[in-house]
Amino acid sequence: MDAEQVEKISEPNSSLKGAVLKVRDVANAVLFIASDDSGFVTGLDLKVDGGHLGSGYKLQ
Repeated sequence: MDAEQVEKISEPNSSLKGAVLKVRDVANAVLFIASDDSGFVTGLDLKVDGGHLGSGYKLQ
């Protein structure tokens, strides 16, 4: 599955109006955690889902 297919699948489940999860969103989160800017971040459970998990939506 390529990036475009993943984005298309996630689009209808977005809880943010007009926002769709993009592969670059996940990549940017990974780059942040790997960077010196995250030096004081510890024990982080970083969800990059635009609020999807907080919306109560369940995958079927």
